[in-house]
Amino acid sequence: GIVNLQLRLIAGSSRYTGSLEMVRFKNRYLLAEIITFREISQSAQDSASPQNVAAFTKEELSSAIKESIKLNFGDFGLGCLFPAMQMKYFSASTGSFIIRCARSYARMLWASLTLMNQVGKQKVVIRVRHVGGTIRACQLQLIKINRDFVKAAETGATVVQPDEMDVDADD
Repeated sequence: GIVNLQLRLIAGSSRYTGSLEMVRFKNRYLLAEIITFREISQSAQDSASPQNVAAFTKEELSSAIKESIKLNFGDFGLGCLFPAMQMKYFSASTGSFIIRCARSYARMLWASLTLMNQVGKQKVVIRVRHVGGTIRACQLQLIKINRDFVKAAETGATVVQPDEMDVDADD
Protein backbone atom coordinates (compact mmCIF):
# COMPACT_ATOMS: atom_id res chain seq x y z
CA GLY A 1 0.00 0.00 0.00
CA ILE A 2 1.00 3.58 0.64
CA VAL A 3 3.50 2.67 3.38
CA ASN A 4 5.21 0.30 0.95
CA LEU A 5 5.38 3.09 -1.64
CA GLN A 6 6.89 5.49 0.89
CA LEU A 7 9.51 2.94 1.95
CA ARG A 8 10.47 2.24 -1.66
CA LEU A 9 10.76 5.94 -2.46
CA ILE A 10 12.95 6.47 0.60
CA ALA A 11 15.10 3.48 -0.38
CA GLY A 12 15.58 4.92 -3.87
CA SER A 13 13.34 2.62 -5.87
CA SER A 14 10.99 4.67 -8.02
CA ARG A 15 9.09 1.66 -9.34
CA TYR A 16 5.62 1.27 -7.80
CA THR A 17 3.73 -1.94 -8.54
CA GLY A 18 0.52 -1.28 -6.53
CA SER A 19 -2.55 0.63 -7.64
CA LEU A 20 -3.94 3.84 -6.25
CA GLU A 21 -7.72 3.62 -6.06
CA MET A 22 -10.21 6.46 -5.99
CA VAL A 23 -12.40 6.66 -2.92
CA ARG A 24 -16.05 7.56 -3.39
CA PHE A 25 -17.61 9.98 -0.94
CA LYS A 26 -20.64 8.38 0.66
CA ASN A 27 -23.44 10.79 1.36
CA ARG A 28 -26.85 10.73 2.96
CA TYR A 29 -29.77 12.90 1.93
CA LEU A 30 -32.29 13.97 4.56
CA LEU A 31 -35.79 14.97 3.52
CA ALA A 32 -37.28 17.18 6.20
CA GLU A 33 -40.40 19.21 6.70
CA ILE A 34 -40.63 22.55 8.49
CA ILE A 35 -43.70 23.29 10.53
CA THR A 36 -43.93 26.96 11.44
CA PHE A 37 -46.14 28.41 14.13
CA ARG A 38 -47.88 31.74 13.99
CA GLU A 39 -49.72 33.28 16.82
CA ILE A 40 -53.52 33.35 16.64
CA SER A 41 -55.47 36.16 18.21
CA GLN A 42 -55.24 36.84 21.94
CA SER A 43 -58.79 35.52 22.37
CA ALA A 44 -57.54 32.02 21.49
CA GLN A 45 -55.55 32.00 24.78
CA ASP A 46 -52.17 32.52 23.09
CA SER A 47 -52.19 29.13 21.41
CA ALA A 48 -50.26 28.47 18.22
CA SER A 49 -51.49 26.81 15.06
CA PRO A 50 -49.19 24.90 12.73
CA GLN A 51 -48.89 25.88 9.11
CA ASN A 52 -46.43 24.87 6.41
CA VAL A 53 -45.65 28.15 4.67
CA ALA A 54 -42.12 29.18 5.59
CA ALA A 55 -41.47 32.91 5.91
CA PHE A 56 -37.70 32.64 5.50
CA THR A 57 -35.18 31.95 2.76
CA LYS A 58 -32.94 29.00 1.99
CA GLU A 59 -29.92 30.96 3.26
CA GLU A 60 -31.61 31.78 6.58
CA LEU A 61 -32.51 28.11 7.04
CA SER A 62 -28.96 26.98 6.22
CA SER A 63 -27.58 29.50 8.70
CA ALA A 64 -29.98 28.31 11.41
CA ILE A 65 -28.99 24.68 10.79
CA LYS A 66 -25.31 25.57 11.14
CA GLU A 67 -26.07 27.43 14.38
CA SER A 68 -27.95 24.39 15.70
CA ILE A 69 -25.03 22.09 14.87
CA LYS A 70 -22.60 24.42 16.63
CA LEU A 71 -24.90 24.79 19.66
CA ASN A 72 -25.50 21.05 20.06
CA PHE A 73 -22.19 19.54 18.91
CA GLY A 74 -19.73 22.44 19.07
CA ASP A 75 -16.85 23.05 16.70
CA PHE A 76 -16.34 19.30 16.35
CA GLY A 77 -19.83 18.81 14.91
CA LEU A 78 -19.48 21.81 12.64
CA GLY A 79 -16.11 20.54 11.40
CA CYS A 80 -17.50 17.08 10.71
CA LEU A 81 -20.68 18.18 8.96
CA PHE A 82 -19.77 21.43 7.22
CA PRO A 83 -17.49 20.15 4.41
CA ALA A 84 -20.09 17.84 2.82
CA MET A 85 -23.30 19.54 3.97
CA GLN A 86 -25.32 21.22 1.23
CA MET A 87 -28.94 22.28 0.90
CA LYS A 88 -30.08 20.60 -2.33
CA TYR A 89 -33.75 21.58 -2.38
CA PHE A 90 -35.93 24.04 -0.48
CA SER A 91 -39.59 24.88 -1.00
CA ALA A 92 -41.03 27.65 1.14
CA SER A 93 -44.56 26.86 -0.01
CA THR A 94 -44.52 23.22 1.14
CA GLY A 95 -42.01 23.67 3.95
CA SER A 96 -39.86 20.82 2.61
CA PHE A 97 -36.13 20.62 2.05
CA ILE A 98 -33.46 18.08 1.15
CA ILE A 99 -30.01 18.40 2.65
CA ARG A 100 -26.89 16.37 1.87
CA CYS A 101 -24.26 15.34 4.44
CA ALA A 102 -21.52 12.76 4.91
CA ARG A 103 -22.95 9.31 5.65
CA SER A 104 -21.03 8.85 8.89
CA TYR A 105 -22.48 12.07 10.37
CA ALA A 106 -26.09 11.80 9.16
CA ARG A 107 -27.39 11.04 12.65
CA MET A 108 -25.62 14.12 14.01
CA LEU A 109 -27.34 16.29 11.40
CA TRP A 110 -30.66 14.57 12.11
CA ALA A 111 -30.30 15.33 15.82
CA SER A 112 -29.42 18.96 15.10
CA LEU A 113 -32.48 19.35 12.89
CA THR A 114 -34.72 17.74 15.50
CA LEU A 115 -33.39 20.00 18.25
CA MET A 116 -33.94 23.21 16.26
CA ASN A 117 -36.79 25.33 17.56
CA GLN A 118 -36.49 28.54 15.59
CA VAL A 119 -35.25 30.02 12.34
CA GLY A 120 -34.54 33.70 12.76
CA LYS A 121 -37.30 34.90 15.07
CA GLN A 122 -39.87 32.38 13.88
CA LYS A 123 -40.64 29.29 15.97
CA VAL A 124 -40.42 26.06 14.01
CA VAL A 125 -40.48 22.30 14.39
CA ILE A 126 -38.41 20.31 11.92
CA ARG A 127 -39.40 16.75 11.23
CA VAL A 128 -37.11 14.43 9.26
CA ARG A 129 -39.35 12.41 6.94
CA HIS A 130 -36.82 10.28 5.04
CA VAL A 131 -33.12 9.46 5.02
CA GLY A 132 -31.73 8.05 1.80
CA GLY A 133 -28.50 7.27 0.02
CA THR A 134 -29.48 9.14 -3.14
CA ILE A 135 -31.23 12.39 -3.84
CA ARG A 136 -33.54 10.48 -6.18
CA ALA A 137 -34.87 8.38 -3.27
CA CYS A 138 -35.68 11.57 -1.35
CA GLN A 139 -37.38 13.11 -4.39
CA LEU A 140 -39.55 10.03 -4.85
CA GLN A 141 -40.51 10.05 -1.16
CA LEU A 142 -41.39 13.77 -1.38
CA ILE A 143 -43.58 13.11 -4.42
CA LYS A 144 -45.33 10.29 -2.53
CA ILE A 145 -45.91 12.51 0.52
CA ASN A 146 -47.30 15.35 -1.62
CA ARG A 147 -49.47 12.96 -3.63
CA ASP A 148 -50.96 11.55 -0.40
CA PHE A 149 -51.57 15.09 0.85
CA VAL A 150 -53.38 16.13 -2.35
CA LYS A 151 -55.47 12.94 -2.35
CA ALA A 152 -56.48 13.55 1.28
CA ALA A 153 -57.34 17.19 0.53
CA GLU A 154 -59.54 16.18 -2.41
CA THR A 155 -61.49 13.63 -0.37
CA GLY A 156 -61.66 15.83 2.73
CA ALA A 157 -59.89 13.25 4.84
CA THR A 158 -57.06 13.97 7.23
CA VAL A 159 -53.57 12.80 6.39
CA VAL A 160 -52.41 10.12 8.81
CA GLN A 161 -48.71 10.39 9.51
CA PRO A 162 -46.91 7.11 10.24
CA ASP A 163 -44.96 6.93 13.48
CA GLU A 164 -42.14 5.00 11.86
CA MET A 165 -39.79 6.68 9.44
CA ASP A 166 -38.25 5.27 6.28
CA VAL A 167 -34.47 4.92 6.76
CA ASP A 168 -31.94 3.09 4.61
CA ALA A 169 -30.51 0.11 6.48
CA ASP A 170 -26.87 0.32 5.34
CA ASP A 171 -25.56 2.72 8.01
